[in-house]
Amino acid sequence: MCDAERTGAKPVIEARDYRVRGLVQGVGFRPTVWRIASALALCGSVFNDAEGVLVHLEGDRDALERFPGVLLKEKPPLARIDAIESSPSAVRGDSEFSIAATPAGGIVRTAITADASVCRECFEDMFDPSSRRYRYAFTNCTHCGPRFTITRHLPYDRPQTSMAAFSMCPACRQEYENPADRRFHAQPVACPVCGPKLSLVLPSGESLPGDPVRECVRLLKAGAVVAVKGLGGFHLACDAENAQAVAALRRRKHRDEKPLAVMAAGIASAVRFVRIRPDEAEVLRSPAHPIVLLERRRGPDVPVLAGIADGLDEIGVMLPYTPLHALLFHAAAGEPDGTDWLESAVPFTLVMTSANPGGEPLCTENAEALKRLHGIADVFLLHDRDIVTRCDDSVVRVTDGVLRFVRRSRGFAPEAVRLPEAASGMPAVLAAGPYLKNTGALIRGRDAFLTQHVGRLDNMPTARMLEESLAHLEEIFEISPELAACDAHPDFASTRLAQRIAGERSIPLLPIHHHAAHIGVVAAETGFRGPLFGLALDGTGLGPDGSIWGGEALLADETGFARAGSLMPMRLPGGDRAAKEPWRMGASLLSQAGRSDLIERFFPSEPFAGKMPLLLNSPSLSPLTTSLGRWFDGMAALLGLCLRQHDEATAAMRLESAAAEGRRRFGVSVLRNGWTVSESGRLSLSPLVRSIAEARLRPDADVGRLAAEAEDTLAAALLDWTLTLRRRLADCALLSETNIAVALTGGCLVNRTLARALSSGLREAGLDPRIPATVPAGDGGLALGQAWLAASACRAGKPAYEWRGELLPVKGQTGQVNE
Repeated sequence: MCDAERTGAKPVIEARDYRVRGLVQGVGFRPTVWRIASALALCGSVFNDAEGVLVHLEGDRDALERFPGVLLKEKPPLARIDAIESSPSAVRGDSEFSIAATPAGGIVRTAITADASVCRECFEDMFDPSSRRYRYAFTNCTHCGPRFTITRHLPYDRPQTSMAAFSMCPACRQEYENPADRRFHAQPVACPVCGPKLSLVLPSGESLPGDPVRECVRLLKAGAVVAVKGLGGFHLACDAENAQAVAALRRRKHRDEKPLAVMAAGIASAVRFVRIRPDEAEVLRSPAHPIVLLERRRGPDVPVLAGIADGLDEIGVMLPYTPLHALLFHAAAGEPDGTDWLESAVPFTLVMTSANPGGEPLCTENAEALKRLHGIADVFLLHDRDIVTRCDDSVVRVTDGVLRFVRRSRGFAPEAVRLPEAASGMPAVLAAGPYLKNTGALIRGRDAFLTQHVGRLDNMPTARMLEESLAHLEEIFEISPELAACDAHPDFASTRLAQRIAGERSIPLLPIHHHAAHIGVVAAETGFRGPLFGLALDGTGLGPDGSIWGGEALLADETGFARAGSLMPMRLPGGDRAAKEPWRMGASLLSQAGRSDLIERFFPSEPFAGKMPLLLNSPSLSPLTTSLGRWFDGMAALLGLCLRQHDEATAAMRLESAAAEGRRRFGVSVLRNGWTVSESGRLSLSPLVRSIAEARLRPDADVGRLAAEAEDTLAAALLDWTLTLRRRLADCALLSETNIAVALTGGCLVNRTLARALSSGLREAGLDPRIPATVPAGDGGLALGQAWLAASACRAGKPAYEWRGELLPVKGQTGQVNE
């Protein structure tokens, strides 16, 4: 009881408005505010608008002051509060607290949450025979379900989504309008009476009789390949424990080597074939439910999963993230009541791979799937809710308790990456991204919105998807870019798109060199404006000198960048062909190490091996590269792990897997004289290559042990190189001793050994290693770096992001292979 009540005095009523910004729409935010306001005896109203949520409160001053703290503590699980802004307001004399309708108009300043996996409460509804949503494949509430993939525009209300086609029945309407109900204003709310429905059809379109889920599981167990319509597109599914079914899927999809992701009913089901640490289990169960790369188990009692990820030490695993997925496992488990079965080992595992034949975008429409997947899928599990936006599965690794993105898409896109305060005042910018693993980006103020994963821009449909994805972000967030950014390579589809957009809108276009953009990702996450030193390690990217870069030490600031060092240049025999035939890079490494005499001995099955020295001596046919990714390819070839690859990462993944196995058996081994660093900042790994090659020829050679030695020595070499270059930059007054941040970027940082060794070694040296945390370190995050550097240069009044050349003197001729 307040003092006014004890004395009989009339309580003093005050009023305040609270503007809440962040991910606050479609997550049960307004009913949470309603509940908190009611508990604090406050009157007023709350509503969504284009900027987020606006709360008007009237009542006791103490209760008004307590409200923000309680809201931060009790916010809904899917919400993210970026700011709560308070301002005095006029007392209206409200007698209760109400949830008001969304007003029309205004520039959209809020964000939309990503699609969220099914919550536990909805699982309980689905598997309770007395529930009206028993076995219903579209069960959801404010804490789970589709958002991004069904939303056409903000504010996030049902008429703006693909659920507008389904009129709510009286029972669903009652839940939707009751602030105390878990489904209050859950935009996709539905039930078997009024919501979307499933069908199981043949490739001809003919419907199959019986329950679609039960019949689908029966066919899966019989070895069928099924096209399953999900949240952001179709999956191709088959029984992962049926080697013949997996082989059929690979043959029909023409996917012979790239690993396949699998889905298990729960943690207990997955540990039958992978090891799962507590931090990995937490990510698997998170609302995003991404694919998590997990260490595979081996042994006589472990399911083999032949054909899933052969030759690799890891398997990509995800848990059911839609009600439909869960129903498939429920049927396979015998349809038990309740949810306890989810925590039991269900001996049923599904391949769930993206249905994108020919590397084109995911199928999303029923008719499109029947046409494009004809000859691949035996049957189609369809539904009649439209997919507005394609969105592939996210892929992550958990390294030393830290989530690292391999692919950022479903479950994360398009949630804004929150930028540091240094982003304030930057122009709105559109970045079109790279050629491989493409995503695009839009930056407005402190929010960076990245598109879902688009992929390799080597066909028109994928290039159109990039354009459509950026246009969709512009539309739903009502962003008008004042600036465009792109890769400096003139022939990329993303570059041409950015050029066209800039020309049509009469806005500046700033090309950003590939590896500078990698450093720019860390600059964006940290807000760095001054010099930022770091490594950009990947497979390929056009350097400012016209050569192919990929093993770079750079110094960048807000207006330009320079090179402090690189890997010793190697030859790319046959140019781009070397990326598809790692044996060519193996030959290049042998030649660089002075052992051309071993090329035919290492690659006797290659008819062209004898002429490789001639090819390597032809600069026009064997251009130079500093790519660490190609070095990985060459080392994998020397160890006999991969001579040819269709997927660019196959050789590197096999090398990493072999090294992990060797390290488990023999421990860490570093060849201390395995590298040199030249006066010009060039890192030579030729001593390591010679050592590995000569050891490989011995009768007792163990490939795993040599792979571990190669990887461990490479990590030690990169650390020594980084510390050496940083010390030289400090000696030249190009970098202060107090500037301790070191960016570690590029696709090679997906490698656990490199990430761990560089991070721990730099920390021990008193430095601050920074691996991208909010986006992939590889090309999937590059658009963020493009956007940040372009906006930084523009804010500084520069017409371009400058290339400033080599920082340290280069001995001998430019592009010299040996120094």
